[in-house]
Amino acid sequence: MEILYELREKSAYVSGFEGTGVSFTVPDKVLIDDNYYVVRGVAKKALLGCVGLRNISLPGTVAKIEDWAFSGCAHLEKFVVRATEEKDGEPINIEFGRGVFDKCALLRDMLIGYGDSDDRSVLLAVTVNRLPADYILKNITASDEDFFKSWDLALSTFLNNSDFDGSDAACPSGEEDISYDYLGSIDGEMPSENSAFVDDVRENKAYLCLLRLKYNRFISSETEKKCRDYMAGTHNLDGRQSAWQVIKKYFSDNRDYINLFLDETKPDNKKVEELLSELGDNHALCKSILIGFGKDEKSGEGDFFSDFSL
Repeated sequence: MEILYELREKSAYVSGFEGTGVSFTVPDKVLIDDNYYVVRGVAKKALLGCVGLRNISLPGTVAKIEDWAFSGCAHLEKFVVRATEEKDGEPINIEFGRGVFDKCALLRDMLIGYGDSDDRSVLLAVTVNRLPADYILKNITASDEDFFKSWDLALSTFLNNSDFDGSDAACPSGEEDISYDYLGSIDGEMPSENSAFVDDVRENKAYLCLLRLKYNRFISSETEKKCRDYMAGTHNLDGRQSAWQVIKKYFSDNRDYINLFLDETKPDNKKVEELLSELGDNHALCKSILIGFGKDEKSGEGDFFSDFSL
């Protein structure tokens, strides 16, 4: 993959790419017409729709990432901004534009500067595409305690909001005349389009609750209770159903998340049978755990679970 640049006031901005690849690594300086220029930003829609990308690594010299720069990178999993010699020992500050990671649902790790992946980098990753809290990105140098406090407050607010909040304003990549699901116009939303928006909101809420219970550093008791209540369907059964859809879609091969779901929702045997009936051949681990859970509930009696095979 060849990286394309444009010059702005003696600095270089990533403007696009040619070719294909799974990793996109930008140097801190680039040679253009026999002169070296420091890379300071990523231009608007520079990598829009680059579905093959899985990893993006930018230098700490980058100070601005413009609107929808990585929007539609559907398989992007990890985003890193590296500490560089120029930023050695200094905090990295980046101005993020609108929708930079819009439709990057698989982004699971966002590491800024020094350090390894941890609770903070995981939660920061989901902030950019699942949690409506852009202000968190504007203060990425906050202390860990302040970061988690802000994150929990944002999640609490999101869970309290109606699932329909924001449906009128939803549109992809700055095309304000295109509807949420890319069909028709905002003025003429069809019922299916609003339904798709609400389904995404519920998926995001369930996904965030699962993630926060697993990555629980500095979690407040209030946030923990809200997450547990949402997943268990204490106030709204949509939460439990959405949590199951998240497990099937993203975590059916992850023992920790499956067990977390079962611990929080505590399905009875009838419900476990229903869940099993929804799984296909590609859900072997999830089936195995559900069968074991059902057998434990039945104390080994001969029943549906005794006869079930993967």
